[in-house]
Amino acid sequence: MKPLTKEEDFKVAADRQVTVPMMHQTGFFKYFDEDHFQALELPYVGGKLSIVVLLPKKVDGLGEFEQSLTAQNLTKWLPQLQQHEVVVTLPKFKVTAEFTLNKILSSMGYWYHNANIVRWSAASDLPC
Repeated sequence: MKPLTKEEDFKVAADRQVTVPMMHQTGFFKYFDEDHFQALELPYVGGKLSIVVLLPKKVDGLGEFEQSLTAQNLTKWLPQLQQHEVVVTLPKFKVTAEFTLNKILSSMGYWYHNANIVRWSAASDLPC
């Protein structure tokens, strides 16, 4: 386990907590504190992507907060993120995604065969 990560209690509901690896870091991040929630933007390495974490202030306030989570509100909230020194504590998490690109690549003139992606320029180039 990394030195900035240690096992701690994390509240998953007002009456329930679990012990999970918690990540800790202090630094300058874009942050916004509103009456009912906090928002924090964490950049990924390289700075081209980031994740915005939205945290209701009430332990059991997720359902209520989800009702206010609209495109219109996000458009209003995100510009309010400003650089602040922030002590960040988050449960360790991993984001993964899986995409099926067969139709998209095919429409672009690519063909997938035996873990190789092949491009053809005309119907006569199609493998038989």
